[in-house]
Amino acid sequence: MTTPFRLAALSVALLAGTSAAQDATVPGTFPTIQSAVLGATDVDGDGVVHILVMPGTYNENVVVQDRPNRLLEGSGAGSTHVVGNSPLEAFEVRRSNNVTVRGFTISNTGTGDGLEYQGSDFGLIENNVFTSSRDGVTVNRSDFVVVRNNLADGNTQSGIKTQRANDTTIEGNTASNNRTGIDNDRSRRTAIQSNTSMNNLNKGIRDRRSQDAVVEGNTSSANGSDGLFVRESFGTTLRTNTSSGNLQNGLRMRDTTGCLITMNQLVNNTEWGIRRRDWSGDDFGSAAGIQDPLQGDNVVTGNGFGPLRED
Repeated sequence: MTTPFRLAALSVALLAGTSAAQDATVPGTFPTIQSAVLGATDVDGDGVVHILVMPGTYNENVVVQDRPNRLLEGSGAGSTHVVGNSPLEAFEVRRSNNVTVRGFTISNTGTGDGLEYQGSDFGLIENNVFTSSRDGVTVNRSDFVVVRNNLADGNTQSGIKTQRANDTTIEGNTASNNRTGIDNDRSRRTAIQSNTSMNNLNKGIRDRRSQDAVVEGNTSSANGSDGLFVRESFGTTLRTNTSSGNLQNGLRMRDTTGCLITMNQLVNNTEWGIRRRDWSGDDFGSAAGIQDPLQGDNVVTGNGFGPLRED
Protein backbone atom coordinates (compact mmCIF):
# COMPACT_ATOMS: atom_id res chain seq x y z
CA MET A 1 0.00 0.00 0.00
CA THR A 2 1.36 3.43 -0.93
CA THR A 3 1.39 5.88 1.97
CA PRO A 4 0.05 9.45 1.59
CA PHE A 5 3.53 10.76 2.39
CA ARG A 6 5.08 8.68 -0.35
CA LEU A 7 2.44 9.74 -2.85
CA ALA A 8 3.00 13.38 -2.02
CA ALA A 9 6.73 13.02 -2.57
CA LEU A 10 6.33 11.08 -5.82
CA SER A 11 3.76 13.46 -7.26
CA VAL A 12 5.74 16.69 -6.93
CA ALA A 13 6.77 16.42 -10.58
CA LEU A 14 3.21 15.62 -11.65
CA LEU A 15 1.51 18.82 -10.55
CA ALA A 16 -0.83 19.99 -13.27
CA GLY A 17 -1.08 23.63 -14.16
CA THR A 18 -4.49 25.22 -14.28
CA SER A 19 -5.82 27.70 -16.77
CA ALA A 20 -8.25 30.58 -16.46
CA ALA A 21 -10.81 29.33 -18.97
CA GLN A 22 -12.71 26.86 -16.78
CA ASP A 23 -16.46 26.56 -17.30
CA ALA A 24 -17.19 25.06 -13.87
CA THR A 25 -15.46 24.51 -10.54
CA VAL A 26 -15.82 21.78 -7.91
CA PRO A 27 -16.76 22.63 -5.26
CA GLY A 28 -18.24 25.95 -6.26
CA THR A 29 -20.35 25.80 -9.36
CA PHE A 30 -21.08 22.12 -8.52
CA PRO A 31 -20.67 20.21 -5.24
CA THR A 32 -19.23 17.01 -6.74
CA ILE A 33 -17.24 15.98 -9.79
CA GLN A 34 -20.09 13.77 -11.01
CA SER A 35 -22.63 16.57 -10.79
CA ALA A 36 -20.28 18.79 -12.80
CA VAL A 37 -19.85 16.09 -15.45
CA LEU A 38 -23.65 15.89 -15.78
CA GLY A 39 -24.45 19.56 -15.54
CA ALA A 40 -21.56 21.74 -16.75
CA THR A 41 -21.83 23.47 -20.13
CA ASP A 42 -19.39 25.22 -22.44
CA VAL A 43 -19.80 28.70 -20.98
CA ASP A 44 -16.97 30.36 -22.90
CA GLY A 45 -17.84 28.73 -26.22
CA ASP A 46 -14.39 27.30 -26.94
CA GLY A 47 -15.74 23.84 -27.77
CA VAL A 48 -14.54 22.13 -24.56
CA VAL A 49 -16.29 21.88 -21.19
CA HIS A 50 -13.49 22.62 -18.71
CA ILE A 51 -14.16 21.42 -15.16
CA LEU A 52 -11.59 22.54 -12.60
CA VAL A 53 -11.53 20.49 -9.40
CA MET A 54 -10.13 22.27 -6.37
CA PRO A 55 -7.84 20.60 -3.80
CA GLY A 56 -9.54 18.02 -1.60
CA THR A 57 -10.58 14.38 -1.36
CA TYR A 58 -13.64 13.36 -3.38
CA ASN A 59 -15.17 10.05 -2.33
CA GLU A 60 -17.11 9.22 -5.46
CA ASN A 61 -17.09 7.06 -8.56
CA VAL A 62 -17.00 9.37 -11.57
CA VAL A 63 -18.56 8.30 -14.89
CA VAL A 64 -18.17 10.41 -18.03
CA GLN A 65 -20.60 8.76 -20.45
CA ASP A 66 -21.74 10.08 -23.83
CA ARG A 67 -20.19 13.46 -23.04
CA PRO A 68 -17.40 14.31 -25.51
CA ASN A 69 -15.07 17.30 -25.42
CA ARG A 70 -14.42 17.46 -21.69
CA LEU A 71 -11.35 18.58 -19.74
CA LEU A 72 -11.42 17.34 -16.14
CA GLU A 73 -8.53 19.00 -14.38
CA GLY A 74 -7.47 18.52 -10.80
CA SER A 75 -5.44 21.17 -9.02
CA GLY A 76 -2.50 18.75 -8.84
CA ALA A 77 -1.96 15.07 -8.06
CA GLY A 78 -0.50 15.98 -4.69
CA SER A 79 -3.66 17.75 -3.53
CA THR A 80 -6.68 16.50 -5.51
CA HIS A 81 -7.76 12.94 -4.72
CA VAL A 82 -10.60 10.87 -6.20
CA VAL A 83 -11.33 7.77 -4.11
CA GLY A 84 -13.75 5.26 -5.61
CA ASN A 85 -15.37 2.45 -3.65
CA SER A 86 -16.99 -0.31 -5.70
CA PRO A 87 -16.24 -3.12 -8.14
CA LEU A 88 -16.58 -0.41 -10.81
CA GLU A 89 -13.83 1.97 -11.82
CA ALA A 90 -13.13 4.98 -9.64
CA PHE A 91 -13.10 7.08 -12.82
CA GLU A 92 -14.58 5.90 -16.13
CA VAL A 93 -14.76 7.56 -19.55
CA ARG A 94 -17.25 5.71 -21.73
CA ARG A 95 -18.30 6.49 -25.30
CA SER A 96 -16.89 10.01 -24.96
CA ASN A 97 -14.30 11.24 -27.45
CA ASN A 98 -11.76 14.00 -26.77
CA VAL A 99 -11.74 13.77 -22.97
CA THR A 100 -8.69 14.83 -20.94
CA VAL A 101 -8.11 13.75 -17.34
CA ARG A 102 -5.16 15.36 -15.58
CA GLY A 103 -3.88 16.51 -12.24
CA PHE A 104 -5.49 13.90 -9.93
CA THR A 105 -4.55 11.08 -7.62
CA ILE A 106 -7.06 8.32 -8.37
CA SER A 107 -7.52 5.23 -6.19
CA ASN A 108 -10.19 2.62 -5.51
CA THR A 109 -10.92 1.10 -2.13
CA GLY A 110 -13.07 -1.54 -3.86
CA THR A 111 -11.96 -4.10 -6.44
CA GLY A 112 -12.24 -1.96 -9.58
CA ASP A 113 -9.69 -0.11 -11.70
CA GLY A 114 -8.51 3.43 -11.13
CA LEU A 115 -9.33 4.93 -14.56
CA GLU A 116 -10.73 3.26 -17.65
CA TYR A 117 -11.31 4.68 -21.12
CA GLN A 118 -13.82 2.44 -22.89
CA GLY A 119 -14.98 3.10 -26.44
CA SER A 120 -13.57 6.63 -26.18
CA ASP A 121 -11.15 7.98 -28.79
CA PHE A 122 -8.61 10.84 -28.82
CA GLY A 123 -8.28 10.96 -25.04
CA LEU A 124 -5.43 12.37 -22.98
CA ILE A 125 -4.42 11.05 -19.55
CA GLU A 126 -1.56 13.04 -18.07
CA ASN A 127 0.08 14.17 -14.83
CA ASN A 128 -1.91 11.83 -12.58
CA VAL A 129 -1.10 9.31 -9.86
CA PHE A 130 -2.92 5.96 -9.96
CA THR A 131 -2.68 3.79 -6.88
CA SER A 132 -4.41 1.15 -4.74
CA SER A 133 -6.65 -0.09 -7.57
CA ARG A 134 -6.81 -3.26 -9.67
CA ASP A 135 -5.38 -1.81 -12.91
CA GLY A 136 -4.24 1.77 -12.45
CA VAL A 137 -5.17 2.84 -16.01
CA THR A 138 -6.92 0.78 -18.69
CA VAL A 139 -7.42 1.86 -22.32
CA ASN A 140 -10.09 -0.54 -23.59
CA ARG A 141 -11.40 -0.64 -27.16
CA SER A 142 -10.41 2.98 -27.69
CA ASP A 143 -8.26 4.60 -30.38
CA PHE A 144 -5.64 7.36 -30.30
CA VAL A 145 -5.47 7.73 -26.52
CA VAL A 146 -2.29 9.23 -25.01
CA VAL A 147 -1.16 8.16 -21.52
CA ARG A 148 1.64 10.54 -20.58
CA ASN A 149 3.69 11.53 -17.53
CA ASN A 150 1.68 9.59 -14.97
CA LEU A 151 2.75 7.56 -11.94
CA ALA A 152 1.08 4.14 -11.54
CA ASP A 153 2.20 2.76 -8.19
CA GLY A 154 0.89 0.06 -5.87
CA ASN A 155 -1.91 -1.44 -7.99
CA THR A 156 -2.79 -5.12 -7.59
CA GLN A 157 -2.66 -5.95 -11.32
CA SER A 158 -1.20 -3.72 -14.05
CA GLY A 159 -0.06 -0.15 -13.60
CA ILE A 160 -0.98 0.80 -17.18
CA LYS A 161 -2.88 -1.53 -19.54
CA THR A 162 -4.24 -1.52 -23.08
CA GLN A 163 -6.86 -4.02 -24.18
CA ARG A 164 -8.08 -4.29 -27.78
CA ALA A 165 -7.04 -0.69 -28.41
CA ASN A 166 -5.50 0.94 -31.47
CA ASP A 167 -2.79 3.60 -31.77
CA THR A 168 -2.33 4.16 -28.04
CA THR A 169 0.72 6.15 -26.91
CA ILE A 170 2.17 5.33 -23.48
CA GLU A 171 4.95 7.82 -22.87
CA GLY A 172 7.05 9.15 -20.01
CA ASN A 173 5.25 7.27 -17.25
CA THR A 174 6.58 5.50 -14.17
CA ALA A 175 5.03 2.14 -13.29
CA SER A 176 6.25 0.74 -9.98
CA ASN A 177 5.16 -1.70 -7.28
CA ASN A 178 2.33 -3.15 -9.33
CA ARG A 179 1.93 -6.79 -10.33
CA THR A 180 2.87 -5.90 -13.93
CA GLY A 181 4.18 -2.47 -14.85
CA ILE A 182 2.89 -1.89 -18.41
CA ASP A 183 0.72 -4.46 -20.21
CA ASN A 184 -0.12 -4.18 -23.93
CA ASP A 185 -2.75 -6.81 -24.71
CA ARG A 186 -4.46 -7.61 -28.03
CA SER A 187 -3.84 -4.12 -29.35
CA ARG A 188 -2.47 -2.62 -32.56
CA ARG A 189 0.23 -0.05 -33.16
CA THR A 190 0.83 0.79 -29.50
CA ALA A 191 3.81 3.09 -28.87
CA ILE A 192 5.42 2.40 -25.48
CA GLN A 193 8.26 4.87 -25.16
CA SER A 194 10.47 6.53 -22.55
CA ASN A 195 8.79 4.90 -19.56
CA THR A 196 10.31 3.54 -16.36
CA SER A 197 8.96 0.23 -15.09
CA MET A 198 10.57 -0.90 -11.85
CA ASN A 199 10.06 -2.99 -8.73
CA ASN A 200 6.94 -4.67 -10.07
CA LEU A 201 6.06 -8.08 -8.66
CA ASN A 202 5.96 -9.77 -12.05
CA LYS A 203 6.94 -8.35 -15.45
CA GLY A 204 8.15 -4.86 -16.22
CA ILE A 205 6.75 -4.38 -19.75
CA ARG A 206 4.56 -7.07 -21.30
CA ASP A 207 3.50 -7.16 -24.96
CA ARG A 208 1.15 -10.01 -25.81
CA ARG A 209 -1.17 -10.94 -28.66
CA SER A 210 -0.45 -7.58 -30.26
CA GLN A 211 0.43 -6.29 -33.70
CA ASP A 212 3.04 -3.71 -34.73
CA ALA A 213 3.83 -2.35 -31.27
CA VAL A 214 6.90 -0.14 -30.83
CA VAL A 215 8.61 -0.46 -27.45
CA GLU A 216 11.39 2.11 -27.42
CA GLY A 217 13.68 3.89 -24.98
CA ASN A 218 12.21 2.38 -21.82
CA THR A 219 13.96 1.34 -18.63
CA SER A 220 12.73 -1.87 -17.00
CA SER A 221 14.61 -2.85 -13.87
CA ALA A 222 14.41 -4.75 -10.59
CA ASN A 223 11.18 -6.52 -11.52
CA GLY A 224 10.29 -9.88 -10.00
CA SER A 225 10.12 -11.71 -13.34
CA ASP A 226 11.16 -10.57 -16.86
CA GLY A 227 12.09 -7.01 -17.68
CA LEU A 228 10.65 -7.24 -21.22
CA PHE A 229 8.17 -9.94 -22.28
CA VAL A 230 6.73 -10.55 -25.76
CA ARG A 231 4.35 -13.42 -26.50
CA GLU A 232 2.11 -14.24 -29.47
CA SER A 233 2.86 -10.89 -31.05
CA PHE A 234 3.46 -9.97 -34.68
CA GLY A 235 5.78 -7.19 -35.84
CA THR A 236 6.79 -5.84 -32.43
CA THR A 237 9.83 -3.52 -32.43
CA LEU A 238 12.04 -3.40 -29.32
CA ARG A 239 14.56 -0.58 -29.68
CA THR A 240 17.00 1.17 -27.31
CA ASN A 241 15.49 -0.24 -24.14
CA THR A 242 17.43 -1.05 -20.99
CA SER A 243 16.37 -4.17 -19.10
CA SER A 244 18.57 -4.83 -16.10
CA GLY A 245 18.57 -6.26 -12.61
CA ASN A 246 15.39 -8.29 -13.13
CA LEU A 247 14.96 -11.53 -11.21
CA GLN A 248 14.40 -13.62 -14.33
CA ASN A 249 15.26 -12.61 -17.91
CA GLY A 250 16.12 -9.36 -19.59
CA LEU A 251 13.94 -10.32 -22.57
CA ARG A 252 11.56 -13.28 -22.74
CA MET A 253 10.00 -14.11 -26.12
CA ARG A 254 7.57 -16.85 -27.11
CA ASP A 255 5.47 -17.51 -30.23
CA THR A 256 6.67 -14.35 -31.98
CA THR A 257 6.68 -13.49 -35.68
CA GLY A 258 8.54 -10.78 -37.56
CA CYS A 259 9.79 -8.86 -34.54
CA LEU A 260 12.77 -6.48 -34.56
CA ILE A 261 15.07 -6.34 -31.53
CA THR A 262 17.78 -3.70 -31.91
CA MET A 263 20.16 -1.58 -29.79
CA ASN A 264 18.84 -2.80 -26.44
CA GLN A 265 20.80 -3.22 -23.22
CA LEU A 266 19.88 -6.61 -21.71
CA VAL A 267 22.32 -6.75 -18.86
CA ASN A 268 22.85 -7.99 -15.30
CA ASN A 269 19.65 -9.98 -14.99
CA THR A 270 19.46 -12.98 -12.66
CA GLU A 271 18.72 -15.59 -15.35
CA TRP A 272 19.20 -15.10 -19.12
CA GLY A 273 19.75 -11.99 -21.17
CA ILE A 274 17.42 -13.37 -23.86
CA ARG A 275 15.23 -16.43 -23.53
CA ARG A 276 12.99 -17.40 -26.44
CA ARG A 277 10.82 -20.21 -27.77
CA ASP A 278 8.84 -20.82 -30.96
CA TRP A 279 9.75 -17.89 -33.22
CA SER A 280 9.66 -17.02 -36.91
CA GLY A 281 11.51 -14.29 -38.77
CA ASP A 282 12.67 -12.21 -35.81
CA ASP A 283 15.65 -9.90 -36.51
CA PHE A 284 18.22 -8.86 -33.92
CA GLY A 285 19.84 -5.84 -35.49
CA SER A 286 19.09 -2.72 -37.49
CA ALA A 287 19.89 -4.60 -40.70
CA ALA A 288 17.29 -7.14 -41.77
CA GLY A 289 18.35 -10.78 -41.78
CA ILE A 290 20.38 -10.92 -38.54
CA GLN A 291 18.43 -13.67 -36.86
CA ASP A 292 21.04 -14.91 -34.43
CA PRO A 293 20.27 -13.03 -31.18
CA LEU A 294 23.96 -12.77 -30.30
CA GLN A 295 25.14 -11.50 -33.70
CA GLY A 296 23.09 -8.32 -33.77
CA ASP A 297 23.59 -4.92 -32.14
CA ASN A 298 22.10 -5.61 -28.70
CA VAL A 299 24.27 -5.69 -25.59
CA VAL A 300 23.64 -8.95 -23.72
CA THR A 301 26.16 -9.22 -20.89
CA GLY A 302 26.45 -9.93 -17.18
CA ASN A 303 23.39 -12.16 -16.93
CA GLY A 304 23.54 -14.87 -14.28
CA PHE A 305 22.72 -17.91 -16.46
CA GLY A 306 24.25 -16.54 -19.64
CA PRO A 307 23.33 -14.42 -22.68
CA LEU A 308 20.85 -16.74 -24.43
CA ARG A 309 18.57 -19.71 -23.94
CA GLU A 310 16.52 -21.13 -26.79
CA ASP A 311 13.94 -23.65 -25.49
